[in-house]
Formats: sequence, C-alpha cells, structure tokens
Amino acid sequence: MMRTCEICGKRLTRNQKRFCSKKCYWQSRWKQPDWSKKEPLSYIIGVLMGDGWAYVDKRGIGYIGLQQTREEFARSFYDALMSLSLAPKMY
Repeated sequence: MMRTCEICGKRLTRNQKRFCSKKCYWQSRWKQPDWSKKEPLSYIIGVLMGDGWAYVDKRGIGYIGLQQTREEFARSFYDALMSLSLAPKMY
C-alpha cells in the first residue's frame, strides 16, 4: 500500500510517517480561517491599515500584530481574530 502526504498527496518515503516536508507539517498545524464572516474581517483589515502591522517569514508563514496601550481596543481586535478561528496571543 502506497502512503501519501496528508496535505499535498505526494508519495512518502520509508522514513516519513504523515508528511512529505516541514512545510506540509506546519500547514497541518494551523486551521484555515473562516473567511465567510465579513464584518470581523473588515474590522481586522481596517485596524491593520491604521494601527497594525503584517509580516511574512521565510517559510511563508504570516503574522499580524497590533501595538496598543488601550486594553479595550486590543481586546476587540483579539475577539475579532478569535471569531475567524485564528489563534491570537496577547502580550
């Protein structure tokens, strides 16, 4: 029986268990956001354009952030990210 990668479907070698590469492994770890919710998505885009930042690393993984001193504003941004099934962190 031929084993294939759970993400891209490529054939696995003998020492590979579920994924063909680190890229496929990391893609399996993150859920896809729920892009159908337009209101929180437009709020997030507006906040990022005004007060936030976005960054993509070498592996193609994207990060977004907001540096804010008002907790109420930061909490509303956090809640909007949660409503899209993203996993935000507050520091």
